Amino acid sequence: MDFCQARIFAQNEQKRKKALAKLDEASLTFANSAIPLVRSQILLDMFRYSEALESLEQLSLVTQRLINLHLARGMVFYYNREFEKAVREYEQELEINPNSSQALLYLAQSHFELGNYYQAEQWFSHAFGLRIKSIQIAERLGDIYSGPRFMPQRARTYYYQALNWAIEAGDRQSVRQLERKIAQLERKIRLKMENPRFRSRIQGR
Repeated sequence: MDFCQARIFAQNEQKRKKALAKLDEASLTFANSAIPLVRSQILLDMFRYSEALESLEQLSLVTQRLINLHLARGMVFYYNREFEKAVREYEQELEINPNSSQALLYLAQSHFELGNYYQAEQWFSHAFGLRIKSIQIAERLGDIYSGPRFMPQRARTYYYQALNWAIEAGDRQSVRQLERKIAQLERKIRLKMENPRFRSRIQGR
């Protein structure tokens, strides 16, 4: 089961409540590890973070090696802005399931939110190298290279890659956002190019 399928079953508040009731009913009959995983995601969508975590505790007591368990816990911590805890969960998920693109993406994003830009760069670059076609990955690499690790040529490359993917996907919001970021980057470069030291450094690359 794709971990994100939980959201398909509960697109609005009323459907979420019905889905929770059905899951609670099913849990009385079936001992299925998917039930608390899906339940936690529905509760997460309802911003009921402590309940989402509680629904995973029973699984945690039985095993720590279940695929998607640490991913689910990480998502709760991430959306509750407990990024250090989220990092630990995503790292454990990747030990169990190294092919989890979601754990990889959110591990990188958690480091980014913590201001750990070097680690974020490493994990986003790793994901990009795996040819995971993600607007967010390319955009975040652009953000890192246009800001904390200022390397304008790399920033351009990643921003334009993200922009091309956003155009292909018909994601107008991302297109507008990326166009703004590219324009801001170009302005930043022009201002910095007025500094002879910076100009010689860039031209020397």
